[in-house]
Amino acid sequence: LNEVTHEDHDHEHDQHEQIEENEEERVHFKNVLQAFLHYKPHVQGWINKKWHDFIKLPKEHQQLIPHMEKKIIAMKRALTINYNFLQAIASPGALFENQEMDYSSEGGSGGDKGKKEPSEADMDKVRSTLRQFQRDWSSEGAKEREQCYGPLMKELLARFPQPPELRRQIKVLSPGSGLGRLPWEIARLGFTSQGNEFSFFMLLSSNFVLNRCDKINEYTIYPYLHNTCNLLQMSHQFRKCSVPDVNPSSLPPDSDFSMCAGDFLEVYKNQEGQWDCIVTCFFIDTAQNIVAYVEYFSKLLRPGGVWINNGPLLYHYANMGDESSVEISYEELRHIIAAYGFTIQKEEIIPGVGYTSNPESMLSVLYNSAFFTAVKTSNGLRVKKEATTLSRPDSPASFEVPTLEKATKGGTGSLLKTVTVLDEASHLNGNPRSSTNSSTSSQGQRSQQPAEPGRPNLNVNTSVEAPKAAPKRRNKPKNNRKK
Repeated sequence: LNEVTHEDHDHEHDQHEQIEENEEERVHFKNVLQAFLHYKPHVQGWINKKWHDFIKLPKEHQQLIPHMEKKIIAMKRALTINYNFLQAIASPGALFENQEMDYSSEGGSGGDKGKKEPSEADMDKVRSTLRQFQRDWSSEGAKEREQCYGPLMKELLARFPQPPELRRQIKVLSPGSGLGRLPWEIARLGFTSQGNEFSFFMLLSSNFVLNRCDKINEYTIYPYLHNTCNLLQMSHQFRKCSVPDVNPSSLPPDSDFSMCAGDFLEVYKNQEGQWDCIVTCFFIDTAQNIVAYVEYFSKLLRPGGVWINNGPLLYHYANMGDESSVEISYEELRHIIAAYGFTIQKEEIIPGVGYTSNPESMLSVLYNSAFFTAVKTSNGLRVKKEATTLSRPDSPASFEVPTLEKATKGGTGSLLKTVTVLDEASHLNGNPRSSTNSSTSSQGQRSQQPAEPGRPNLNVNTSVEAPKAAPKRRNKPKNNRKK
């Protein structure tokens, strides 16, 4: 009888936790919608401040900037055009095909609980969303897409050279897919393609472009309206672009394409060995623990499966004091990849890769992007929780750590001296060796060798799937790709 009582209590506790998580998710979703709809008053206030700052200048200084009033008018008109586009994204209607929670403003038990002034971080994500549209769904973003997606697509075709009619048997997963252009392109090649995204800002927008846009260049936006610094010319602030540059509903009728909403580590935890290929683009550095990502890639891929990556190691949580983050070098990452049963068969550092950058700006942030193809050749290590030591592949890299030596009597102070610290793999393997006064050895070091109308008839699954058990949200970085 007591056991039954405990089980009932645990069931009620689980139900209560699920209700709380659903409510938290619903409130967060409403906050995202409000951020989209708050864009106009938010940017209007920013423009008004620009004008007030200008009229505070001495008259003789104002006369030397004769076009400011015209610029303010142009900014307000561009703002209105952007706002109309964002309103279309956040308009009422079914947002998720398998929606289980009531996200409407009136529904749910929270009432007006979710209504509050959007944070500056959320408004920055709205502005970033406009730049993402320029990158993913406009002709102006073609160069960046070729730099980022081009190598991935070419490698995917090289690894799976089947004729188009047989590619649907190949399942390809693209986590962190943003507005969905990369998995859409993969589906257009004939593969079974699924994108995964965590951010509701991206999910709302990808749902809009994939399921509600069916005309080329249907909308016009001004993604650089908010940039007033590093402008070579006044017109560069008002560079417009049209989206989408292709018809998203133009996929072949038998295409298998979907988007899945939720935290990658939560949504795919029960899909071991179900994927043939994982394609990651500017994704792996979104992890708080990048080792967990590599472990999941190994679990999700079938034997012989392929992981293709292109991107830097920015580590989004690195400078967020209230969030945990472990950052490692690419050198260390390569050993972790090998430890989980992957063999890197192709490798290259691609220089000068941009991310939502303005090509006309005086400031340019470019990445030396790590592009590689890793094939799952074994299951790799499986770490037991009770284990106190871990046998792992030799990690031959050594590095010098500065140490402070106490000054000798009569000296002038502390002296900065360096000693070589060898990798600790030998200690973990039960073969300790001294790290003091050792010379740097290159033996065994691994060299980096380059190594709508018409849509219903298409029967294309471009739905955005919401996870049945909504994971608790983590705080996201204020600006994903901004210095």
